[in-house]
Amino acid sequence: MSIEWKTEYNLNIAEIDEQHQKLISLISDMLDVTNRDDDFDHYDEIVAIFDELSDYTVKHFAFEEELLNTHNYSSMDMKIHELEHSSFVRKVVQIRQQDLDKNEQGILKDTIQFLLGWIGQHILDTDQKYAQFLIERGVK
Repeated sequence: MSIEWKTEYNLNIAEIDEQHQKLISLISDMLDVTNRDDDFDHYDEIVAIFDELSDYTVKHFAFEEELLNTHNYSSMDMKIHELEHSSFVRKVVQIRQQDLDKNEQGILKDTIQFLLGWIGQHILDTDQKYAQFLIERGVK
C-alpha cells in the first residue's frame, strides 16, 4: 500500500499544495517503514520521520494561519481552522509520548490511519473552504 497525492487535494495555491504534498510524502515514508517485512529494528528511522512530520506540520499550520490572517479571513472560520490545527498538534504529541518500543506496529498503524483521515478531511473540507477566498485575493 502506498499513499499518493490526489488531485482533489489541490487548492491551486502553489505554496500550500507543495506543503500538503510534503506532508503526504512524510506519511508515505512512515507507511513504507511500517510495511517492511524484515527483522530489523526501525525505531530510530520511525522516530526521525515522526519528528520531521511533527515539526513540518507545525510550520505548515503557522504558514496557513499567517496567510489567512494577512488576508483577513473570517474570524469565525479562522477560529475553527485554528482549533482543528491545535487539536491535531495535541493528538500528535499524545501519540509521540507513547512507548514505541512496546507496540511499534500497532502505534504506527493507528498513527497512519489517524494522519490519513485527518489530513484528507482537513484538506478536502476545511482547507477547501479558504482556497477560493485566497485565490480571489490574488494568492496563487
